[in-house]
Amino acid sequence: MYWMITNRNVDADNKTFGDDFTDLSFWQNASDQVDDFDSWISIKEDDFRQGVVAIADTFPDPNNTPSEDQNTSTYSSTDSIILGNLRYSGTGPS
Repeated sequence: MYWMITNRNVDADNKTFGDDFTDLSFWQNASDQVDDFDSWISIKEDDFRQGVVAIADTFPDPNNTPSEDQNTSTYSSTDSIILGNLRYSGTGPS
């Protein structure tokens, strides 16, 4: 699952993000096709927050887990933040 926050406008004609800035928008992508605009769905800010928090709540305590066992990654540019591979395959917090 991938999660993205961006301040770029949507160019509906070209099915991509445009060159202009706009209010923040929140996106989710359940596929690995992060370069395919049609794979992204726009979601409400509250749904975005709840989804990311729900996943983060399953992460083990970072104080008791070696960094190599923590499974997170991020990508950031000047106009977008993509959170990718937010998952934990362990048993959850104790």
